[in-house]
Amino acid sequence: MNRNKIFLLLTGLTLLGGAVAVGVSYERSMTLRSVHFEGAVHTPVETLEDAFLASPGIPIDSLQLDQLAEPLRALPHIKDVRFRLDSRGRLLVDIHEREPIAVLADRNPAALVDADGVAMPMVYGVPLDLPLLYGVPLPTKREESTADTRPSTPFSQVRDLILAASKRPLLQKSLSEITWSEEQGVVAMSSERSLLLIFGRGDMTTKWHHWEEFAVKVLPREESASYRSVDFRYRDQVVARTTGGS
Repeated sequence: MNRNKIFLLLTGLTLLGGAVAVGVSYERSMTLRSVHFEGAVHTPVETLEDAFLASPGIPIDSLQLDQLAEPLRALPHIKDVRFRLDSRGRLLVDIHEREPIAVLADRNPAALVDADGVAMPMVYGVPLDLPLLYGVPLPTKREESTADTRPSTPFSQVRDLILAASKRPLLQKSLSEITWSEEQGVVAMSSERSLLLIFGRGDMTTKWHHWEEFAVKVLPREESASYRSVDFRYRDQVVARTTGGS
């Protein structure tokens, strides 16, 4: 390597080191100018501000983001938070809220529940078209920690049905109420003619597809008016019972 290349290399390294030093010094001298919350729908901004334990004016390098995140994550509707700091000293807090999939209607007061089985207070003023759950036990803390290996818990069975239904929004509204029975498994009441839908246990995606076909191909027929329950527990067949039980 000739002397010119060595000189250029050393000059570049010197400039780079100076830029890094200036950047570090700039960050250390910067103060927090403002805090902005984004993404919250069910959690009021006032609640977020009360839980955020840092005020504008403090040095940026004194922010303990992990500690600041804990009170926010403890709020009932919040699943996670992420922080972004811009060059002007503004701290942007991205709020990731839990998405409710049903209403725990047998609680007093009623509550929302997400796909992890976490209960949350009801939110008023925000339109929610969700099925009502009755008698469905929520998972324990141990079951929550092993969510991928608990296919037989009552809540996970109900959750799988709701998530399968969510892919077809129009038919999803046909699930008005859902309960759990040790004998019959997942049982739902359809808003369509108040049909009792018996889904049993396991493979809720396939059973929901069977209900879709039944609702589209069979319910429009005149003779279907006498149906009172539809049973999807049997493999490769759907059993529809009339008022007389046949």
